[in-house]
Amino acid sequence: MVWHDCKTDSPKKDGYYILILKEDHYITWTRAFYNTKWDLWIDVFDEAYEGLYKWAEVDLSEVE
Repeated sequence: MVWHDCKTDSPKKDGYYILILKEDHYITWTRAFYNTKWDLWIDVFDEAYEGLYKWAEVDLSEVE
């Protein structure tokens, strides 16, 4: 799995991704949808939001 920086390397296509959020000493991850902005079910964030940290695409093609 390759991790990308949210500030400098946004996804090239819309879809679901694993997203790491980091604020102060608190780090968590979630599944988020990207469509020019990050949609986290309750809020929509753009790249200027400080909590956006890293994202990765997960290849589930081999999962049955």
